[in-house]
Amino acid sequence: MNTYKNRLITALTLIYSGSSYALDPAAIDFEGLEVTPAVEISGTYDDNYQAVNNGPDSWITAITPGVLVTAYGDKTLYQLKSGIKYELYSASNAKDLTSYFVTGTATFNFDVRNQLDIEIGLDKTESAANAFVANTINSFKQTNIGASYVYGAPSATGNIEFGVNHEIHRSGNGLNLDRERDSTAYRAAFLYKITDKTKLVAELNGSRHDYVTNTALDATNISYLLGARWEATAKTTGHAKFGSETKDFDDSSRANANLTKWEASVDWSPLTYSTVTLTTNQQIDEGSYGASYTDSANNGIQWKHDWGRGYASQVSLNNRTDDYNGIRKDTTNSIGAGITYNIRRWADIAFDFQHSDRTSTDSTQEYNRNIYKLTFNVGL
Repeated sequence: MNTYKNRLITALTLIYSGSSYALDPAAIDFEGLEVTPAVEISGTYDDNYQAVNNGPDSWITAITPGVLVTAYGDKTLYQLKSGIKYELYSASNAKDLTSYFVTGTATFNFDVRNQLDIEIGLDKTESAANAFVANTINSFKQTNIGASYVYGAPSATGNIEFGVNHEIHRSGNGLNLDRERDSTAYRAAFLYKITDKTKLVAELNGSRHDYVTNTALDATNISYLLGARWEATAKTTGHAKFGSETKDFDDSSRANANLTKWEASVDWSPLTYSTVTLTTNQQIDEGSYGASYTDSANNGIQWKHDWGRGYASQVSLNNRTDDYNGIRKDTTNSIGAGITYNIRRWADIAFDFQHSDRTSTDSTQEYNRNIYKLTFNVGL
């Protein structure tokens, strides 16, 4: 049951992520169904909400209600998560935005060696930042169905993991029709325990992308990775995988892509109430702004600290590079800081600041952006 409760808390952090630390709201019990509602209300000043060169500013009021429904079985866990976000802009030329999601998951623990997870989801996202068409919004609808399976007990010498996910990606406002696609991703991994705290990992990932109209981008991605997962001490956990990735286009006139791929994340907790997280990854992303594909690399560090008496803080630094297949290359550096005060178990208030700066080989794509956000989270 403790594992299920941890997943419940994790699910809530995905729904309500405005503050540094998640709430611990109480659930309403309806004859075996646990219903956990919460709402986030925030006020933001964004001095460049379109994230463009010399972009406009606006005050933004956001209201984000959500609910998590959980049902427990003897060896099963069922969850339904849903939320909707309304963003109201004060700028006269800005469009108010509405995003939402609904996700259903089922976990089956058949025995200590066999676990199956199934997920079905629908979401719509609207964003004014980094629009693919100038002075518009990015609006996309996504439907996905996926499953993952783990064979082997946690203490076993070897474990096998399989996963598959199918996603339907469509425009939500009749724009960006060239980005509509159907994508299927799969994953297989073998883990071999070399110590009680460390496992070696060999992983194969693949994805197939079929575009609705822009069929010249139809392609298959394959990556091979080797690495490890570890809990070296009580203070350090993490994983690191390195390998290669290729992207092969069906259209023989387009040059295929290949690069060294990696992904790593390390959590270091010198104190039980303080954690430093280092992350880095490099991969091939789908094309944007006229490029056939994008080489993307991201490096970040975050420090989260609980000061006691209800106060917690976080500080982060991030560097991201996007190479749009020779069309242009962007480098975005950002810094963020925030503090949260836990008023009650069911309520907190947070203030966050984020500064980002993008440089580019195309000077018209450079920008600076500052975001100041005050958030109030309420549960039961």
